[in-house]
Order: sequence, then structure tokens, then C-alpha cells
Amino acid sequence: MLKANIFHQDTIFQTSYLNQLSYLDGYFVVSGFSWRPLFGEHMLFLEWNSPDGSGCFPMFGEHYFKFSRQLYCRWCFSKLAKIASSLKLCSKCLCSPRGIKFRCSVEGCGSPFNVTCYGEPICEDSISKLCYDNHVIYLASFGSIIKIGVSREKRGGLDGGFIYRLLEQGVDAAVVFSGNLPLWEAQELELKISEEYSIPLSLNFEEKLEELMNGGKIPFDKLLKTALEIKNDLNGKVDIIWKNSFDWGSGPQDFNDILRGTEIFGDLVYAKGNIAFFDFCGEIYVLNVRNLLGRGIVCWEV
Repeated sequence: MLKANIFHQDTIFQTSYLNQLSYLDGYFVVSGFSWRPLFGEHMLFLEWNSPDGSGCFPMFGEHYFKFSRQLYCRWCFSKLAKIASSLKLCSKCLCSPRGIKFRCSVEGCGSPFNVTCYGEPICEDSISKLCYDNHVIYLASFGSIIKIGVSREKRGGLDGGFIYRLLEQGVDAAVVFSGNLPLWEAQELELKISEEYSIPLSLNFEEKLEELMNGGKIPFDKLLKTALEIKNDLNGKVDIIWKNSFDWGSGPQDFNDILRGTEIFGDLVYAKGNIAFFDFCGEIYVLNVRNLLGRGIVCWEV
């Protein structure tokens, strides 16, 4: 069992770290979030970009953040229109080699060109290299729901890097399949399994929050049984290379409201994947961390 708890801890480290960032000029733009090891545990980090560099900091302890209403491209900091790409990228970045790689990974191989790639990528070699990396398919549980997804096997250049994708999803447990699959084969197989077994490809924030409040959980043995059935039905095309569960601890049983505006305040008391709970004067507020992407950080206090 892997531990991924982050709950109330001293904020001296974070205050010191943020003070080191104070020399930067202009906006910091939230570029993403991740779960990273710190002090022997995996913790939620908020990632930022600025014209002078990029970085991240752990989201534990007490916070006050104020974010811009204006959305910015999280790569080049240009202003985005009110109706912007869900990826929080400008049109120039979406069409760049990096953007094309990202869109193929998130939206499906060939999507930037409105075609489907089947082993013969139509983009240049520097872009298509991503497609040939080994990808894994994971079967994961979140509360009472089983979902399926795809990740690079060595995400971030790390052996077992797919685990960080699972942490970002906030899953309770997962079984991971590998078959030396390039991206387009992994996505094709993912879709086939999803359709034949009626397993969703994604869960949105509201579905995850409802599962957290309901408190149900699929037994690991049931998840593994489903994974073995899929493996057998695929006749040796994939093998199970990893199976485990995560210990997220116990979170709030209820909350007062969802943070949807431009401010975050309170003491972070629980987090799981992209969902974070803050305690402010005894009231519990919940945040979809993914909604911060592309927001300018106007000011913060810890």
C-alpha cells in the first residue's frame, strides 16, 4: 500500500520558500498541479510559470490566494479569450510542436490534424517521437467507480512514472497493463476496453466529489478480478506490471461550499488528486485544483 497523505503540517518551510520567489516580476500563471514526494510523503504541489522561470510549491498549511479573473496561456502568458481552450493554451502554443504532442496525448493521436493516426504519424519526427514511447493502460478505482486511462510508462523520464498520473487522478487503487504499446495502440485498446466493459474514460470533479462524500470503495480484489478478466480476453496482448492501493487517509464528511471565485483561503486539511479541502474558521470549503490552471496569481499569504 502506498501512502499519499498530506494533512495539517507546519508552514514554516512553505513561508520560507515563497519568500525566495518574491524577486520575480509580473504575474505568476498557474501551469498545473502535481503530487511529489516531500518529508517522506507525497504531497500536492501547485506549479507556476512566469517570464523569469517556473517552479512549484507544496500546498500544505494555511493559505490566502487571490487569482486574476483574466485567463492566461499557461506556457507563454498571453491573454486568453473568455471562451478559451479547455487546455488553457493560446492558439500559437496549441499549434506548436509541444502543443501538438500534448493534444495527441490528451485528445487522441492525430486530433490536431483532424485525423486518426494508426501507426503512421503524419507529423514531423520531433513530434511523433512521443507516440513511439511505451504507454501503459491503467484500470483504477475511485470510490465505487472503476475507470480506465492511458499514461506513458516512464512519465517524466522515471521508471514507474505512471504512478504520478494515478496520484493526480486521486485513485484508491489501480492495476496497470503494459504491452510495449505506442500511444495510438494504447488509446485504441483503452477505447475498446471502455466500450466492451462499460468502463468510463474519465470522471469529472462533481462525480469524484460525490464519491468522496458517499464514502464507498470498491474492494481491491474486485478491481483485480476485473483486470484479470480483461487481460485474459486480450489473449496475451498485455501483462499486468503493477497493482497496488493508495492510503489517502480520512477526509471531511461534509463541506459548506465549493470555491469557485478568485480567492482561496483557509487551512488545507485534506487533498486527494485534484480535490482539496480548506478549513476557514470551522467551515469547510472544497476546491477543484484543476480550475486554477491559467489563472494569474495576484497575491498570496501563508
